Amino acid sequence: MSNNFCLIYSTGDSKENLQNIAKTLLGKDLIACSNIYSNVSSIYKWQGQIESSDEFIMILKAKSENFEKISTEIEAMHNYDCPAIIQIPVMNMNENYEKYLNSI
Repeated sequence: MSNNFCLIYSTGDSKENLQNIAKTLLGKDLIACSNIYSNVSSIYKWQGQIESSDEFIMILKAKSENFEKISTEIEAMHNYDCPAIIQIPVMNMNENYEKYLNSI
């Protein structure tokens, strides 16, 4: 049913960078929508050290078939050496929203 759609999760240290990525993906009809959340505290291990930083979360709504293209675009535009680009399958959604996603 709705399993041909996904959410794509990514983080970044710059709201502007994530907004530029989202606008590019929208312009190429690869996503239907992006949500960017502010004021997230991240604690992670990087190069053997425990680090912490303030980040932004970006969630993209897209067709699963576009994941590889979206991933390539994010990697090309992201300011991180190793950005998180995580596909989350959508199992179900309301009918009207599914029609909207199918329109992209």
